[in-house]
Amino acid sequence: NEYKSYLRNSCSMEFKEDTWISQPNMIINKEFEKDPVNYEISVKRIFIENILNQKHKLPILTDNSPSQSLVTHTCMIQDILDQEIYVKGFTAKSKSGEMYQGIGKYTDMPCIPDDYTVDSDNLIQDSRLVYYCVPVPGQQPWTRSPSMSDTPPSYSPPSKGRDHLKRALPDSPEDMDTAEEGEEEGSGPRKSLRPGTQEGSEPAPVISLNKVLPTDEGVCCVCLVYDIHNDTSPFKINDVVEVTGIIERISVPDDQAEHHDDMVEGGVKYPPAGIVPRLHCLQVKRRPYLNPLLPCLSERYTTGVKQTLTSTRHELFQLLQGCVAGDPLAAEYLLLHLVSRVYGRCDGVMALGKFSLNLSGCTGGAADTKLSLVESLVSLLEKISETAFHFPLTLRNLNTSRIIPKKDYDANRLVSGLLQLSSGTQITLDETVMEEGQLNPSGVENIKALGNLISWQKLQYDFGFTYNLEFEYDVRVLVLSEGKSLLPSDIHLPLTHFTTPDRVALRAVLQAEDEMWTRIRNYLTVARATNFKQPPPELQDIIERDFVKERKEHPDTVTADTLHRLLVTARLIAISNGRDTLSDDDWSSAKRLERDRVSRVNQA
Repeated sequence: NEYKSYLRNSCSMEFKEDTWISQPNMIINKEFEKDPVNYEISVKRIFIENILNQKHKLPILTDNSPSQSLVTHTCMIQDILDQEIYVKGFTAKSKSGEMYQGIGKYTDMPCIPDDYTVDSDNLIQDSRLVYYCVPVPGQQPWTRSPSMSDTPPSYSPPSKGRDHLKRALPDSPEDMDTAEEGEEEGSGPRKSLRPGTQEGSEPAPVISLNKVLPTDEGVCCVCLVYDIHNDTSPFKINDVVEVTGIIERISVPDDQAEHHDDMVEGGVKYPPAGIVPRLHCLQVKRRPYLNPLLPCLSERYTTGVKQTLTSTRHELFQLLQGCVAGDPLAAEYLLLHLVSRVYGRCDGVMALGKFSLNLSGCTGGAADTKLSLVESLVSLLEKISETAFHFPLTLRNLNTSRIIPKKDYDANRLVSGLLQLSSGTQITLDETVMEEGQLNPSGVENIKALGNLISWQKLQYDFGFTYNLEFEYDVRVLVLSEGKSLLPSDIHLPLTHFTTPDRVALRAVLQAEDEMWTRIRNYLTVARATNFKQPPPELQDIIERDFVKERKEHPDTVTADTLHRLLVTARLIAISNGRDTLSDDDWSSAKRLERDRVSRVNQA
């Protein structure tokens, strides 16, 4: 029996090169045999050291990744599920009375010798956190490093059988013999997946993987996190994480099910492990950004970016100007928009640093300008953004799209919506395609949700029973429209068409792969991560005097919002030029930009 042979070998094989990748559970079992009390410390040391020193060898999780091997995976936490009780340690007894001690950590299928029965009176239980993870919504292809696109090392997978489905933990020896497989909530009795079972005439149920965007590519998985403290999750919904763990999608034959189905509590339901694999995590790290060109933001990696910062900023400015019909003011505001991020919140409500931008007049100029402008700008933003989402605001999309995540209590899961996005996502809302018609209640709610996201960088998820849970965001929102958008914005700027975009030339530039894109991508990553300092006291005095003067001269138009907008603009000007504090020139440039913008708005 291949499966029995696999279990025997996993407990007895000698270490070989890269065994930590191909057979990690074998290493864990060996360490347990050496020191059953402190084995967890040595296991962490072995794997953390190997991950640090040989990360390039780790295969990326794919649909073809073999079960029981070590993989790495970058994903977004789409839902946090109930904690799972599992058997951390157990004692098994043979018919002849021999005892065997085993562990159930980092696996759903612990190593149990042939003809041994688990003693339910000697179970050591613990809990693990459970996350349902999906591909990062809108992740752009360039963020997948060359190593990610290579074919992962192949290891011989164990034999195939039925999908591993779990029952409740045994409370008594009788429970181990009589417990039946549970039923999926809201789906009626589950079909038997055991070999030889006669299938009914009903078709197999369609299982939704719950990806956020239809175009997202990658593997969904259930991540199991061990060694938790205070029963609290260190991660939040929508966090992007890099997990390294042991993939579990092995199928357990009927004659081995009694050993393995009793090792995990059965209160939580998942898609079959053959469809959505389970990752037993040895390391989980939050990813603040996805740029693979900068492993970290230490001086070693950012020095080169800062040395070419001025020329790179000019390259990006020229690209943006070419996409917005040669309008230099629009290109400057777009550049500031691209380096913006939410760096804090005032009283937990107002998002500080957000810089949503509405470019109106996108349908002016030549007949094909609208198509050229929107198409080229969206293409450019996807080329330089780590994650991007383009949403045409057609009547159909607004009325029929589910953009707000909703709790499904029957399935006990959070159903994704189009706006369940990770921090740093570039959202482009195309209002130029909006046509006349009636918004249904769903469309009205969608417009309201978009408005709240732009104004407060928050989104209320629908948890039913008149209960909505608010989630904080950090996304950049660009609205392209004909007139001033019906959605709010921090900056509204009517476009002036100086030239007609050359679609052929722009497409050629966007399709080119050269070092310019590397410089621009690194520039944006470093700029957004700037740790900005408070302006010096003397400059604060100048800002205060300027505001008081403007308020006296224009009491009807200059408000506290005006000062806030100027301060954010000046801050972004400084950041985009590689500075971490405000200067006189930055403040003067912000006032000039605001005057030019207000003048154009008044003329429009």
